[in-house]
Amino acid sequence: MEDVLLKNIYDNLLKNKNSTFDNVDKEKIIDYKDLVIDTDKPVLERIKDYLIQNETGYFIKVGSTIVKFEFSDNSRLLAENCIASALTSEITKIS
Repeated sequence: MEDVLLKNIYDNLLKNKNSTFDNVDKEKIIDYKDLVIDTDKPVLERIKDYLIQNETGYFIKVGSTIVKFEFSDNSRLLAENCIASALTSEITKIS
């Protein structure tokens, strides 16, 4: 069950990486005030909790404004790679 959840999270990230404000499903974008993240959890668990709650991953509402997160392609450490690695390691643990 957990591996299916993580696979869905990963698939949603890939799907939404190149989404724009015009083609993202606005009904799935949540307001940041609705996020519940337990800061006592380890970082990987917090990332997973965020991605479970925010299906679009890259988009979030701040009031009536939609914000898109983007990450540099020329950084030595890409956020997408960190998230993908975390999810992959979690899937590997479950398998």
